[in-house]
Amino acid sequence: MASPKEIPSKINATAVVTASAGNRLYIVALLKSTALNVDSAGSVSSCGPVGLSSPIECKTFETTSAREAAYYEQ
Repeated sequence: MASPKEIPSKINATAVVTASAGNRLYIVALLKSTALNVDSAGSVSSCGPVGLSSPIECKTFETTSAREAAYYEQ
């Protein structure tokens, strides 16, 4: 697994983020308190802010609004 210094993360520009074909998303931090739905598996209503020492791997995620999660795609 790459370290944060090797792969810079992005901030979600929209509430819903979907990986490009063949890629996966890795959520590395929640920047403020938000609802989080990962791969349409169900929503956690209030989580964050938190930095994750082990990223959450998924194909898609949704937050309450934009600019609430840091992630990278690989």
